[in-house]
Amino acid sequence: MLISFNRRRLRTLSAVLLTIAFLLSCILPVTADNVRKIGADTEIVFVSGTPEEALATQIRLFAAELAEKVTGTAPSIRYGAADTAESGDILLSLDAAHALPSEGFRISLSDGCVTVAASDADGLFYGCRDLIRQ
Repeated sequence: MLISFNRRRLRTLSAVLLTIAFLLSCILPVTADNVRKIGADTEIVFVSGTPEEALATQIRLFAAELAEKVTGTAPSIRYGAADTAESGDILLSLDAAHALPSEGFRISLSDGCVTVAASDADGLFYGCRDLIRQ
């Protein structure tokens, strides 16, 4: 069976395939395995002020799991502005202004830093777990 394509159909098919490839690249998770600079000198920077005790405990648990599964040593945790982070650091941002759904999160990579952003503590928890899952 011979399928013929004219230029218009070929352009349309190409556009559809490129759109699908772009969308897949957007939804595939950024994991610690494909972020080359996460290592022994990685710090976790919580950029949303000083967390309540329950959230601080959750961040310490994330640091311990990161050490166990990725870095081999527990990263230090500090609270401060995003612009204080260095390449290889993990930024945790909890803010309702992120406009993410309940329990939702966004993981992004910029300037060598991984950012886990969420609108609520549950979303931050799931985002941190997604970052280190393998």
